[in-house]
Amino acid sequence: MAAKTPPGSLSILQSFRALLDRNFYRDEGAKLGPIFKTAQYHKPAICLTDLALGHRLLREHADSLGAAIQPFTHDVSGGFLRYMDHATHKIYGPMFRRALSRPIVTQSIQCAHEVVRRRLQQVSPAVDLEQQLRIATREVFTRVLLGIEPNSPAYQRFQESFVDIAKRHVRQRLGPKAVAALQQLRGKFRTAPEQVCALSELAVLQGGEVDDIAIDNLLFILRNSANDMSGLLVWVVEFLGLHPEWLEKVRVGDVPDLSARIMKETVRLSRSEYLYRLVNTEFEFEGYVFPKGWLVRICVAEGHRDPRWFPDPDRFNPDRFKNYSPPDNQYSPFGIREHACNGVDLSMMLGSVLIEELAAYEILLSNVGKTKLRFRHWNHWMPKTKVMLRKRL
Repeated sequence: MAAKTPPGSLSILQSFRALLDRNFYRDEGAKLGPIFKTAQYHKPAICLTDLALGHRLLREHADSLGAAIQPFTHDVSGGFLRYMDHATHKIYGPMFRRALSRPIVTQSIQCAHEVVRRRLQQVSPAVDLEQQLRIATREVFTRVLLGIEPNSPAYQRFQESFVDIAKRHVRQRLGPKAVAALQQLRGKFRTAPEQVCALSELAVLQGGEVDDIAIDNLLFILRNSANDMSGLLVWVVEFLGLHPEWLEKVRVGDVPDLSARIMKETVRLSRSEYLYRLVNTEFEFEGYVFPKGWLVRICVAEGHRDPRWFPDPDRFNPDRFKNYSPPDNQYSPFGIREHACNGVDLSMMLGSVLIEELAAYEILLSNVGKTKLRFRHWNHWMPKTKVMLRKRL
């Protein structure tokens, strides 16, 4: 008997359900099993809600799967790291892991504290927390990636040059003005700055002069990842506002690695939602056929709520990670295999800095419990909560 595609519906109505219901993929998996099909507008997708199955699929059928490429990568020399071909990534992946490693990232930790402290002080009924965290993330990432200090004339000049690139969506090609800006910025970042940063480390690794592939990737990491990171920081504030006992433990200050554990639990519950791949060659897996041209969605968020590995999975409990590191096939917040995120240390550093700076405040929440999602399956869920900060005396 010939293999069939997994159970599920390809109705376009499923596309809208997935955008309106944050539990859509978990509920479909409970009803249909850990492998099912659905539609993302007019694009069929096979979803896996069991993270271990997702790992095995990517391992066993690596040659049949490719990146689900976003259009902007065509404007990046050599391709964006996440979508690079294997041969190019084999060269640049290790470089960026070095350039974004903890010894490099921690050179900017004092700057991060100053930036976050200043931005939190700006929050008021008229000044939105999410906006301030977005600005803070952009400032810190610019320092870590390019060595440019916030509030400096160099930072202002860079922002003026970068604006045409920054305002383009990942699903858009750059356009003539942004392409011209990119070419201009390549010339400015060819050699290492004085400050220790990712750019200075790349200059060392490349023998003194940084090539277009490395420069372009730094700039697009800044553009794409800064937005994602600021969204994660909003969730950090949400969870600490809902569970102030954890922030109180941070204030006491005698709990080792608590900020890191809060970050790990926040990522588990909020920001690591999915991985996408594109089926380049039809294959069979677990008795189902995966047709050429279909999307594959590894449902990371649903895997992170698997009660087999995370008891009471919807509860915010950073102590899950106390003296325990789950294996990758149970907890994969920053991706899977070779193209996993290189910015783990940067994300953990900035998140921990925010947590430590929030210890000076009481977090006041209203409109709690509601979430929002922009109208695309590739976007991330965000809380609708209104946040106010009250300085502790």
